[in-house]
Parts: sequence; structure tokens; C-alpha cells
Amino acid sequence: MVGTATPRRGSQQGLSVANGGQDLCPDSAPPSNAGSECGGIEFSREDVDALLSEKIKAKNKFNYKERCENMVEYIKRLRLCLRWFQEVEASYMNEHERLTISLEIAERRLAEIEFSSRIKEEELSSIVAELSENLSSIQEKLSREQEDKKVALDSLVKEREGRLSSEKSEASLSQELSKAQLELSSANERMLSINDMYKRLQEYNSSLQQYNCKLQSDLNATSESLQSLEKEKATLVENFSHLRGQHSSLQEQFSTIKVSYEDASKKKDLLDNEVQCLRGDLQHVREERDKNREQVEALKTEVVKYKEYTGRSIAELDNLTLKSKDLEVRCLSQCEQIRTLQDKLTIAETRVEEYSISSVETQAACEEQRKLINDLQTRLTNAESKVIEGEKLRKKLHNTILELKGNIRVFCRVRPLLPGENSSEDKSISYPTSMEFLGRGVELVQNGQKHSFTFDKVFMPEASQDDVFVEISQLVQSALDGYKVCVFAYGQTGSGKTYTMMGKPGIPEEQGLIPRCLEQIFQTKQSHQSQGWRYEMQVSMLEIYNEMIRDLLPSNRSNGDVARTENGSATKQYVIKHDPNGNTHVSDLTVVDVCSKREVSYLLKHASHSRLVGKTQMNEESSRSHFVFTMRISGISESTGQQIHGVLNLIDLAGSERLSKSGSTGDRLKETQSINKSLSSLCDVIFALAKKEEYVPYRNSKLTYLLQLSGDRRRRSLAGMVSPESTNWMFDCGAIDDIPVPYGNFQVSGSGFSWPDDGSLGDSDGLKEGGSKKRIRSETCGTSSSKACREKLRRDRLNDKFMVLGSILEPGRPAKTDKAAILIDAVRMVTRLRSEAQKLKESNSNLQEKIKESKVEKNDLREEKQRLKAEKEKLEQQLKTMNTQPSFLPAPPPPVIPTFGAVVPHGQAPPPGNKLVPFISYPGVAMWQFMPPATVDTSQDHVLRPPVA
Repeated sequence: MVGTATPRRGSQQGLSVANGGQDLCPDSAPPSNAGSECGGIEFSREDVDALLSEKIKAKNKFNYKERCENMVEYIKRLRLCLRWFQEVEASYMNEHERLTISLEIAERRLAEIEFSSRIKEEELSSIVAELSENLSSIQEKLSREQEDKKVALDSLVKEREGRLSSEKSEASLSQELSKAQLELSSANERMLSINDMYKRLQEYNSSLQQYNCKLQSDLNATSESLQSLEKEKATLVENFSHLRGQHSSLQEQFSTIKVSYEDASKKKDLLDNEVQCLRGDLQHVREERDKNREQVEALKTEVVKYKEYTGRSIAELDNLTLKSKDLEVRCLSQCEQIRTLQDKLTIAETRVEEYSISSVETQAACEEQRKLINDLQTRLTNAESKVIEGEKLRKKLHNTILELKGNIRVFCRVRPLLPGENSSEDKSISYPTSMEFLGRGVELVQNGQKHSFTFDKVFMPEASQDDVFVEISQLVQSALDGYKVCVFAYGQTGSGKTYTMMGKPGIPEEQGLIPRCLEQIFQTKQSHQSQGWRYEMQVSMLEIYNEMIRDLLPSNRSNGDVARTENGSATKQYVIKHDPNGNTHVSDLTVVDVCSKREVSYLLKHASHSRLVGKTQMNEESSRSHFVFTMRISGISESTGQQIHGVLNLIDLAGSERLSKSGSTGDRLKETQSINKSLSSLCDVIFALAKKEEYVPYRNSKLTYLLQLSGDRRRRSLAGMVSPESTNWMFDCGAIDDIPVPYGNFQVSGSGFSWPDDGSLGDSDGLKEGGSKKRIRSETCGTSSSKACREKLRRDRLNDKFMVLGSILEPGRPAKTDKAAILIDAVRMVTRLRSEAQKLKESNSNLQEKIKESKVEKNDLREEKQRLKAEKEKLEQQLKTMNTQPSFLPAPPPPVIPTFGAVVPHGQAPPPGNKLVPFISYPGVAMWQFMPPATVDTSQDHVLRPPVA
């Protein structure tokens, strides 16, 4: 918001307004060349006020010559002062022109980006629209400010004209003085414009912060798209394995068909051999038939001869005739059998040719399927490589955002009023509504005293557990990426620390940070298993009570394990050890391997029941120890061989309290002193880390020594808890003032607050530590209430963050100083990531289409397989039938001459009840034999004859 300054009456007040109500410090002095033109003279506010308030005196008021000389000297000094202000104004104008040029360059670049990505990215267009709206609103405010300035100048001119009319005797000198005053007013206007420009730059910085948040949301969207791509990749892997199994089954079927084809070929060869044998037998039968015919002719001739010469009996003739007829019947049956075998052989050859053609087609389809599988495997490999690159880029951007936010972050949560607490009094806690401190500031007000505090994030009473976890979830992801993460819950007793960390069991909406972190970790573990990641997780839980460590997960806990000696020491000692690799171990501490959230929840429930709690005047169930939940995460990627080793520490600190309110005595007094001393040591450690001091006092307490994390891969977050009850106002001020906020992230305005020397810190050592902490905080920036110092710190922090962002966007190159260029590079990187994600989606859709096509082809192959199987079974059945049939018919029994029946000449009818049976037929002779019905088998082609007597 652009502020306005109301001009005061008189030239002296106007000059004071020109200075903005601030002392001119060396930071705002003009450049060195301006000092050379003015003879090295600089003017402060006191000098200018003295110069303007100086009165010209003369010995004689009618001695105009002396008065003119004095006035000339006075005008020279005024001109010198004006010249100095003009030089300051010129330097500020140069700076304004430089910033304007940089702003125009940034706007041109933003316009180019908007033109190139208008179609592809609607979100960037919305961002540009918001920027244009902000610019228009700023221009409107600037125009309103200019109108106000004109009105103020008009009133100032009127006052000067009245003064000129009252001093008519010194008209000429007063005219020159009015000119000087006009020049001073112009300088005043320029100074005001410079102040307005400075405020606009502040607003520009706040808009850059908002843009950074939008970049983070884009990153989250990119990570979600990457997760969807990973799921699609897992589906592709499953489809690929399924296709590979089908391919192997098709190969087995093809080999089986090939074996059956070879068997059919062998059977065909056997059939060919049998046909050749049959053809040879047929030829032999034909030769025998010809011989028999010759014999019959010879027999006929012999019969004729016998009839002529010897007169043989009809019985011999019948015998010869029957023998000839049997030979003819045998020859006819053999011809029919040969014809049938030839037809079957032709059918078998046709089917064998069809089977060979179908086997070739099946082999070609299998080859195409193999090529398709190889293509899919290649695409799957490329998609895996792109997913791996996207995961690396996600981790890099995630770490960049966390580094921009700060490796040490501090939140403040104000719990709602509980039933029974006093809510009728005026609210002691309020929240600023200005854009600069919205959602980041909290103000404590009581009896006219106002204390303002600023954090990385402030959660109001209506904030849910999920709102708090959203800010912590990024740190949990860092632990999964291999970082060492610490999350503290800090505050006075009864402020809601344990509720924030543990929540209420059995109510999913009120789960604390620890159960939600576990749910995120195991969900990520399950989703990464499809990418070839294997995780191992170990959990340990302990508490630190009076600087002594207690194991909350012993395998065989008994009542004797928690017994203590008179001096308060535990019966079992635990030693903290650090190895050279930066890992921390506690001797004899129970470490449990876990595989699911259910196992950790059971251990967490067991540990919460074992934790020490006590009753004080401030809290019915006050945690009297620091609870430390530690999960070690080890993972390895089977595809890339990458290993990660992360640690997640979730600490529920004991509540700090004042003896005047808690009323602790005896053991409770020792507990309070130990708790306050360890919390003071924790503050000293965090401030030392924030200021990057060479010596960090880790050994001042067991808690800080246990959480000493070596190396650069670490993240810390601290959530400060505040009670809204008005009776806790003084303690809330002290608790917030003692929250270990890192350098550059914490501002305090108003009167300071310090602990009263009432023994609340236990002993003189604790007071000294608190004093050192106050000194560290005061050395941070001179005075905590200096607004200019806070603004300078914020600008320096923003510049550092932009430098870090620039170095990450372009590693290996000199860091950029142009904020607009850095933001443009960040936008380009996000655009490139989105285009790559779009390409991955397109390739994924193509793979899905290929998979659908392969499924269709698989169905076709399955139908072809069923058809081939049916034909194979049919062919096997036919071959089996052909194998069961005889290769040739057995020879019929030799003909015998019947001893019954009678021979009927051709053309005569047999006796009633008898059947004619062909007996003999030769040229010129046709005879039939009638047989009784009992001797005829109608189901056979030959006549049943009784045995020869």
C-alpha cells in the first residue's frame, strides 16, 4: 500500500516532510560526485531546520545595504543547500530511471512469456492479469496521491502569497526567497515520489512472494502428474508382464503345434507308404485276377473238352464256377477299398497343406507380437528414464523451495478457548490485517501495551490439524528424500503441544502430526514400491526427564525399570553416541523394525501410556518430560541403485511454566528448573545455528546433544503454542519472546519483555543463558523496534533467496541480480516441466492405445488358437480312424461246393421262402442258387454256408 504524507504549514514543516520524518543516515546520502560539486558539504535535518529558522539581523534596520549583504550570503547558503538537494534528487532520479528500465524490461519479458504460453498455460495468463490489475490499482493510487500533493502545494502557495503581501517592503528579496522555497517544494515532492516508489517496490516484493507460492502450487501439480505417471507406469509394467506371459504361452502352443505338425507329416509318410503297399497289392491282385481268368478260360476249354470227351459231372463245373465267382467278388471289394483309401489320402493331403499354411500365419503373428512387445518394452524403458529424471527434478525444486523458505522455520499456533476459561474480557490476542503480515503476524494487547510478532506462519484458533500438517508435510517429504528433519512443539504448559503432536485417538479429523506423518510415509512407501524402491524403517521412542533418558519401548518392561534412586537418577543408564557418518545412537535403547502404520500406532499408544505426566496449578495433566519420536528411513532403488538414509524426529517438548503460577515445590520444582534450562539451551543452539557461529553449544543439555545432526542435509521446524486466555498474557509474551526464531525470520515491535528474577529458570546459570539469548536477539539488528532495520533485513533475505533461486536454475553460471530475469527463468522451467509432463501423458496415451491394439490382437490370436486346436483335434481323430482301418482286406475263405440247395437257370423263380444268391456268371451262362432263409445273413455281403460234411 502506498502511504501519503500530509504537508505541514510553513516552509520549515514542508522541508521536514520532505525528509519523510526520518533522520538522514549515511545509507541515504548522495553519491560521492554530488559531494564534490558541493564542496564536500552535507546537510542533515538539523542543519536545514537551523538554516530555515535563521533570522537576518542588522545593526540598523534602515541600513538596507548591510541587510542586503547578509541576505545575499543567506541566499548563497540556501542555494548551496538547494544544489545539494538537487544532486540528491538527481541520484534518486537516476536510480528511479534504472529501476524503471529494469521494470520495463521485466514487463516486456513477461509480455513475451504471456504471448508464447497463452494457449498452453491458462494459469500464466491469470497471473499476468493479476499483475496488470495490481499495476492499474497502483497507478490509480499514484494518481490520487498526485492530486493530494497538488492540493497540498496549492495551500502552501497560498500561504506563501499571504506572507509576500505582508512583506511588501522586501518584495524583491522575498521573490527570490519564494523561488528558493518553490525549488525546495519541488525537492520535497520528488522525495515523496521516491518514498512512494520505495513503497511500490515493497508491494512488488510481496507480489513476488505470492508468485513464489504459485510456483510452489505448480510444483505440487507437477508432482501429482508425476505420481499419476508413475501409477500408469506400474500399470504398463503389469500389462507388459502379462503380455510376456501370453507370449511365452503362445510360443509353447506354437512349439506344440509344430510337434503335432511333424507327427502329422510322419503319419502322412506312413500313409504314403501304405498306399504304395496297397497299390502293389492291387497290382498283385490284378495279376492274380488275370491269371485266374486265364485259368478259367483254360478250365472252360477243359470243361468243353471233358464234356466232349469224357462227360464230366455238373458238380465239377459248379465248383469251378463258384471259384471263379469268388475271385471276381474279391477283386471288386479290393477295388472299392483302394478307391476309398485314395479319397482319404487326398483329404489328408489337403488338410496337411491347410495346417502348414495356418502354422505359417501363426508364426508370422507371433513374430509381429514379439516386435510389438519389444517396441512396448523400449517405450517403457524411455518412460522409466523420464520418470526418474522428473523425480530428480522434483526433489531439486522441492529442496529449492524449502531452502527459499528457510532450513529453520518457525510457526505459531493459538489454541481456542477451553470450556471454563474466561472469555468475557477483551481479547488479548489479535492478528494484523495488512498484506505484509497477513497470516504471519500476531499481536498481544493488554492494558494499552502492544507487542507485535512475526513468524513464517500463524495458525489461528479455528485452524484444523490438517492445516498445520500441510506446512509440515513438505518436511516429511524431505525425510523420505534422505534429509534429517526435526519438528518441535514449543510453548507453555496447557497451550496444546501434545494435542498438536498426538491429537485425539479414535477421531480421524483430529489426528496429530505424528499419525499424519506416519500415514504419509507409508503411503509414499507403498506408491514407490511399484517403481522398484525398497524401504526399511526403524522406530524408537524415549523421553528426557530431569536430564535423564528413559526408554519408552523396552521389550520386557517391569515396575523395577522405572524405579529411581533418591537423587532422581534412573536405574538404567543410556549413553548418546555420534559416529563419523553423522548418525546418532543411544546405547541399550530399544529400536523396532516396522512395516505398517498399525504397528507404529500400537507402539505410540504404548509409549504415551508410559510417559511421565504430573498435575500443576496450570494444567491437570502436564507433560513433565521431553518426548522424542525418531523414525529412521532407509531406501534403495533396485533399478538405479540409489540409496537414501533419512531421519524424522518429532519432539513434544515439556511445557515451560512460571513458578508464580504453577506453584511447584519439591520434585515439581526440580522438574520445572530442568525443563526451563533445557528449553533455554535449545534456544541458544538454534540461534547459534541461524547465525552460523563456529561454536554451537550442543552439550548444554541432553536434548540438544541427542538431536545434534551432522552434515548439510537437515531441516528444522518449530511450532510455538500460545494460550488465548487473558490471564496468561504476561506468560504468552515471555513464551513467544523466548521462541527460538532464526535470524532474519523474526521481528518484534513494541516494548521488550524479559523474565523476572523470581527463580523461574531454576538457578543463576539458567538466568545467564537467558541473558545470552537476549543478547543474541538484540545483536540481530540493533533494536527490535526499528522498522527500517526490519525492512532492510527482509530485503536482504529476499535478495539472498533470489540469488539462491538463480544459482539453482542455472548452476555453474554467475548468480543473477535481476529479480525479474530470475522469475522468468523459473517460469520457463515450470513451463518446460509442464511440456515434458504433457509429452509423458501423450506417450502414455499412445502406449495405452498400443496395449489396446495388442489386447485385440491377443484376442484374435486366442480365437485362432482355438480354431487351430479344434482342427488339430479333428485331424488327430481322422488320423486315428485311418490308423484303426486295415491297410488291406483279408482274403476270403476258399469257396466250397454246397451240398444243399439247387441251381436254378437264369430267368426262373426260386421256390417260395427261398432267396436267390448269385452263383456263377460267365459269358453265355447265368445261374442262381436259392438258399433257405436261415442260411442267409442279410447284414453281410457274403452267404453263410454250413460246414462241409
